[in-house]
Amino acid sequence: MNEGGGKGNLVIWSQGVERDVLDQTQAAVRFDSPFELEIDGSVKSRGVKFFTSRRVPPCYVFVMDKSSFRRMSLLPKPGTPAWNDGDKLENQNGFVFSMDWPIALVHLNRKNYAYFSSQQES
Repeated sequence: MNEGGGKGNLVIWSQGVERDVLDQTQAAVRFDSPFELEIDGSVKSRGVKFFTSRRVPPCYVFVMDKSSFRRMSLLPKPGTPAWNDGDKLENQNGFVFSMDWPIALVHLNRKNYAYFSSQQES
């Protein structure tokens, strides 16, 4: 925010880091008012979306501004595949269609992107 001009409104973290944060919030309830905790027990913050993915490296947290990213297609959008393009499934009533449509995630402002490594996991 100091140099990029954006606000971190998307957090992507590994599953172990999310479990550790949930454990910390539940432990804090013992010493504080339990009415401050969300009903479903998840971690929330106003204006920030938390997203957990198994594709995030262990012990990592990524914080970014969603408006600084765009998806860009490298080819024109594919149309509806023709029936002749499908491959018949063996011993099943169905077809398999391949659709090659590469896309890229383009960073418009890299200073609106941060990551934290070596975070605790549980």
